[in-house]
Amino acid sequence: MLTSLNVSLGGSNQKTDLGNPAKWGLADVPHFGKVLLQYERDLGLLEMNREKERQALREIKNSILKGAYLLNSSETSMLITCNQ
Repeated sequence: MLTSLNVSLGGSNQKTDLGNPAKWGLADVPHFGKVLLQYERDLGLLEMNREKERQALREIKNSILKGAYLLNSSETSMLITCNQ
């Protein structure tokens, strides 16, 4: 039983195979770690994209607030002009 745990199941070079236990044995742990590190690059890109999206969302919110302010200001101006 113990010897079967130390048998390599071949592993994989595909990140998508990390969650497939049929492809990994205990002997594949070093290779598993190398493949897992491929996600590090992906996570860095996701963090950069998340920050860009947050900035874009802040800009959209600011534009909406400015538009609402201008709309309210112009409506108020029209009411004052009409009432005079």
